[in-house]
Formats: sequence, C-alpha cells, structure tokens
Amino acid sequence: MSVRASVCSSCDRAIVPPRKICPYCGPSVEPMRTITLDGKGKVLSHTTLHMPPAGFKAPLHLALVVLEHNAIVLCHALNESDAMIKIGDRVQVTTGEKELLYYTKIRPL
Repeated sequence: MSVRASVCSSCDRAIVPPRKICPYCGPSVEPMRTITLDGKGKVLSHTTLHMPPAGFKAPLHLALVVLEHNAIVLCHALNESDAMIKIGDRVQVTTGEKELLYYTKIRPL
C-alpha cells in the first residue's frame, strides 16, 4: 500500500496527508511537490484511548509512526490484535477516505 505525501522544496520535510503549503516554512517558499511513500515505518509511540472522541469506539488504539522522508503519521490499529504493537516495531501504514475524513491505519509487518 502506498501513502501520498508532499515534500517541501525548502526544508525537505514530508507531510501526510499532502498539503499545498509547508506547515513549517509557510507560504513564502515554493509549492510542495507530491510524492508516494511505500507506507513502511517504525512505531515512535503508542497509546489507547478508553474514552475516545465522538464517532470512535473504545478502546481506540493509536500509534505515532515515522515513515521514509521522516514523515510522521498518527495511525489507528486495524484490529485488536494489531494493537499489541510496541515502540520500535516495524509496521505498514495504509490510508483512505471515509466520510470525507482522511485516516491512516497500521498493521505489523
């Protein structure tokens, strides 16, 4: 599965989901260019929300994952067994759209 991102021509940071303006450099630099990442990354941190926001079911397992080009993505676990990840685990990130909301999900490699 591939993950769409954008890269800033000034600071070379990758952003997921893609944006037109770099959130670090602002609108004064060249436009961002769109790239495709392979979605493989490493878990930086994770948590479980037992009282998630409206629209989500508890428990909600989340992980912060770093992909290639140092793109950092907040992800949901695909299912309960995938929630057993640990910091440093290699994972595959998938993306999609659901009801006009962008989301990312992970599964262990």
